[in-house]
Amino acid sequence: MKFLSSVQLLERSVERRGFTLVEMMVVISIIGILVAILYANFNQARMQARDKARQVQVQQLQVAIEQYNDKYDRYPARGCVESGKNGDYWAGSETYGSPNWLSSTSVQCLDYIVGLVPEFIPELPREIGPIKASKGYIYRTNATGSFYKFMTHYSVEVLLVDSLGHPFSKHGRCSDTTNSNYGVNIPNIYAVYSSGAECF
Repeated sequence: MKFLSSVQLLERSVERRGFTLVEMMVVISIIGILVAILYANFNQARMQARDKARQVQVQQLQVAIEQYNDKYDRYPARGCVESGKNGDYWAGSETYGSPNWLSSTSVQCLDYIVGLVPEFIPELPREIGPIKASKGYIYRTNATGSFYKFMTHYSVEVLLVDSLGHPFSKHGRCSDTTNSNYGVNIPNIYAVYSSGAECF
């Protein structure tokens, strides 16, 4: 009868407890799949959190604009005034594209609303998502300040505007059937506005 030394028994025990190459590959594959699922869920949660932050910023700015109107009996002027403009065009905070990133009647500007900071709001909203051209917060008013529209420009990620009845729909209350914006829903724009700016 052959007796094994304690060292030999320990070596055999260690050998029996080890993983084979196939087992190791299966475990690594499972971990990789779990990490990918967790990352996708985490990334989705981050996008939702940014959209909720955008909604809060839009609502806060809307309150500030209305408070300004209550005090001065007009809506605030936009910043970045260009000579020769009549006051009825867009100005905004987008800083990654060209200055005329929205249209020929828009202009790049960080202080895109005059007179709100710091009395009515600590600072104007800025785009909080990944750097990308043609994104930002923009504001429109007319020369007399009788109406305004404020929007997040193509920056909504997952909490989309799903209908014209959505509280942040850009053209939700537009009733001018001759206007090209009538019945148009833009999912990745949040907007708030006063009477007179529904169809912009």
